[in-house]
Amino acid sequence: MPETRSQSRATRPRSRRAATWRALMGLSLASVWACGAPETAEPPPSLPDVATAVPTPSPRDTPRPLPGIATVGSVPSGFPGDVPTYPGAVPNAALEIPGQNLLATFQSDDLPIDILRFYREALTQADWQITERPDDGVLAEKDGRELAIRARPGALSPTEIIVSVSPDP
Repeated sequence: MPETRSQSRATRPRSRRAATWRALMGLSLASVWACGAPETAEPPPSLPDVATAVPTPSPRDTPRPLPGIATVGSVPSGFPGDVPTYPGAVPNAALEIPGQNLLATFQSDDLPIDILRFYREALTQADWQITERPDDGVLAEKDGRELAIRARPGALSPTEIIVSVSPDP
């Protein structure tokens, strides 16, 4: 019996190898047959012409440029000469909308109360009429123009000064 066992062990690898070989050959033949078979599926449709596929934007969807002139880091060219700037204030950003309004921002290390005191005195000397004195600003008028100045503590430390002035009537 020991011989039969050893013989069966010797024949097992061959039969496994043969079975594995037959399976691989069968898969190979099946894949060759499938690849060589004529295709029955329809070809993909052609892509549409780009000119007809992309819709034309309407005037409502077209972005319009802003009507203003923005500046950063400098006093805008249209800043009125009769509106004082706070001494030592650094220009931040500005937006000038011709015929409508000018908005400029500045930064200063001084306290808002000191900045507003300066503007109340300087505007009076420049013939502006102070119309209101809100806690954080000054409202004034001159020759039909309106001026609003606000001074408020900035988020990090400098005080932000906001000057908004309407154009000549």
